[in-house]
Amino acid sequence: MAASNLERTFRLVLYDALASEAMGTLTTGVFLAGFMVQLGASNLAIGLLAAVPFSVQFLQLPAVVLVERIRARRAICAWAAAIGRSVYVWWPPPMVTTRLLTSSLTVVRMTS
Repeated sequence: MAASNLERTFRLVLYDALASEAMGTLTTGVFLAGFMVQLGASNLAIGLLAAVPFSVQFLQLPAVVLVERIRARRAICAWAAAIGRSVYVWWPPPMVTTRLLTSSLTVVRMTS
């Protein structure tokens, strides 16, 4: 592999790592919980949304078996990405989802 190709590859891997870390930070953990609190979501909704990243990790177990049997990682990756993106087709728009998550919550503001 040429030196310029190697440098380009390392740069692309760095960009991928930065984008992945930014996505992880914005969609999980404290940032997500604070955002949901600001929207007025219930404790149940916050707990369910916070549990999603950890609960889907169980899908890695059958994925390992699938990759070992089929031996076509690119095809499996393409199909998995397509299935994952198809959620956006049938999932309600963000405003509807927020309305559903916060509809049963009465927000009480305390003033000092």
